[in-house]
Amino acid sequence: MRAVCAALGFGLLTACGGAPDDAVETDQALVADAAVPKDTSEVEEPQTLRDVLENDDSFSTLVAALDASDLLVTLEEEGPLTIFAPNNAAFDALPAAVSVDVLTAESNKAVLRDLLAYHVLSSAMPSYDIDGRAFTAMAVNGDPLQIDGTGPVISVSGAAIVMQDLEAENGIIHVIDAVLLPPAN
Repeated sequence: MRAVCAALGFGLLTACGGAPDDAVETDQALVADAAVPKDTSEVEEPQTLRDVLENDDSFSTLVAALDASDLLVTLEEEGPLTIFAPNNAAFDALPAAVSVDVLTAESNKAVLRDLLAYHVLSSAMPSYDIDGRAFTAMAVNGDPLQIDGTGPVISVSGAAIVMQDLEAENGIIHVIDAVLLPPAN
């Protein structure tokens, strides 16, 4: 009988008369603990491109420009996209004639939208698709971007990518060191 009880498992040993009381309490505590749902509050929700940009202070100027142009909301819906995202220092380096202050004026909304759309591709393009290649890609505003991954630093129409492959559920962000200005038409 003892062998049968042992074969059935530790929790049944008491019923067979062989386990001390503290062993049963330990076994019941393990069973009770296993029945408690695990805390999933630490599991990160997937972030959209908008979330990634809004949660990083180095993109506050870009986020303000996207918001002023009514484009910010599209970064949580559409995808996959690749964004060549100028950081705040890149916006600070703009000449006064094309500064964000000028571009965010209501009268310049169309110009701002065109400028920001020149930083976006309508597909996901991780850095490994760029490395070792030089090519032209069309930005969502319809203008060509010159992408060069043949040198030590990947560049996009003259701006260096200073941080690659920030991933979001709807695309990829590459941080660039300059604001891209669409070619004059």
